[in-house]
Parts: sequence; C-alpha cells; structure tokens
Amino acid sequence: MNLEKFDGMVDAVQRTICMPINDKQQAAFKQKYDFEPTFEYGRDENGHYVIRTAKKMLEEMEFYLALKYDREGIDLYMHAEIDGVCYVSVSYGEDALHLQELFHFLELNK
Repeated sequence: MNLEKFDGMVDAVQRTICMPINDKQQAAFKQKYDFEPTFEYGRDENGHYVIRTAKKMLEEMEFYLALKYDREGIDLYMHAEIDGVCYVSVSYGEDALHLQELFHFLELNK
C-alpha cells in the first residue's frame, strides 16, 4: 500500500484550477444533448481530467455524455456530503475517450 502516492494524487486534484461551464457552453449542451449540466472542469498537473459537481449531476452526465463508459478510467473519486447534497471530485486518466471528447467540446464552445 502506497499512501504517499495516494496523497500525491489527492493533492494534485485539489490543486487543480477548475472553471465552471459558461453560458455559451451551457447553451451548446442544451442544443446538442437537450441537457443542461452544471459542473466545473480542469486538468491537473499530471494531465488527468477533473470534474467537480454534485453526485446526482455526475450520474446524469454519465448517462447523457456517455461518461459511464469511462468509469474504469477513474483514477480518484472523492465525495463529501454538505447540507444534504453529495458533491464529488473525479479524476479520470488521460486516455479516457469520452472525457477527451467532453473537454474538446468545451474548448470549441468557450
């Protein structure tokens, strides 16, 4: 068991600067997927894709954006319940195809 490596992963995800999706991106989601997600996204220093949102929203994103197919690519999953709402921070590996597509879509619609 390598807890130092685990701590390093947690620290990298926590240092990630995540941006909330903007109005233009929100409109693009509504037009393409008929879905209006709310989340923050970023890339950590190791190139992993990071998503921060409510757990319920992540479940919807897994359905609408096919992120469920990248579950095996999850490197770190953290959650906390605050005032009855469960929030998650999820780090996916660089080779997670649907995350690559999602981040490309976000970049095109900045």
